[in-house]
Amino acid sequence: MKKILFVVALLFAGGCAQTEPTRYQIFGINKFRQIKANPKRHAGELYAFGGRAANVEHTQDGVRFELLVQSRLAGTGERLPTDDPLTVVYRGGDTTVADGHQVKVLGYVGRPVVGENVFGVKVSSFSLDAIAVYDAFTQYSFSLSGYEEMFEKWKTGEPLGTKN
Repeated sequence: MKKILFVVALLFAGGCAQTEPTRYQIFGINKFRQIKANPKRHAGELYAFGGRAANVEHTQDGVRFELLVQSRLAGTGERLPTDDPLTVVYRGGDTTVADGHQVKVLGYVGRPVVGENVFGVKVSSFSLDAIAVYDAFTQYSFSLSGYEEMFEKWKTGEPLGTKN
C-alpha cells in the first residue's frame, strides 16, 4: 500500500511540476555571442534579449540604446552582463526606456556593419531592429503596429519559432 501511495504522490507531483511559460522569454549571453561571431548568418532572424539599457537616445521616431545583454545565474537570480553592448533601435514612438533600466527587447537582427577597430583588426557589429520593448523598471511594454499577434505570444510566453 505504501508503494502505491508513493507512486501516486510522484505522479501527482510530476503533473503539478509542469512549468508555466516564461513571459517575455529571452535568449542569453551565449546566443548573443553566437550571433555576434557571425551576424551575417542571423540577419533577419527574430530574437529576444534582456539586460540593462545604456546611452539611451530618444528621437521623435523612437529610441536607440545600447543593451548590456544579461543572463541569470541558475539558482542565484544574479545577472551576468556582456562586455559588448547590443545596439537596439525601436522606431515606434516614445518609450519609458532610460539609462539603467532593465529592459527586454524582441526584434530582428539587422545586417552587420563591418569595419576596423583602432588596431586595424576587421570587426563586425550588428543591431536589433526592435518590434517590441518591455521596460521592467516602469513595467510598460511597447510594440509596433502590425506585430500585435507576435508581441502577444512573446508577452505570454508562447514559443515564437525562432531558430536556436
